[in-house]
Amino acid sequence: YNKYYIGLSRRGHPNNFVVFRPKKKFVRVEARLSDMDSYKALLEEKDVEVISLDKADNRIKFRLTKQDTDNNRETLKQVFETAYKEWIA
Repeated sequence: YNKYYIGLSRRGHPNNFVVFRPKKKFVRVEARLSDMDSYKALLEEKDVEVISLDKADNRIKFRLTKQDTDNNRETLKQVFETAYKEWIA
């Protein structure tokens, strides 16, 4: 948790459809999605804490703990896959 954020890259080029901001007790995740409201409802339904919706950047910001990742693996996979597909489109 010493880094400001962890971004993704592919072949040396930024691929930041999702950004991770590690903290001591959780990881703040920022995923770029066009339909933020429906994903906000989906995450809240799974008891994942949604921090905010950044309309300017089309990013949904939420907190993940170890327990959240263990309990909601398929939901997170769906969010990340959708963000990736929208990023490359």
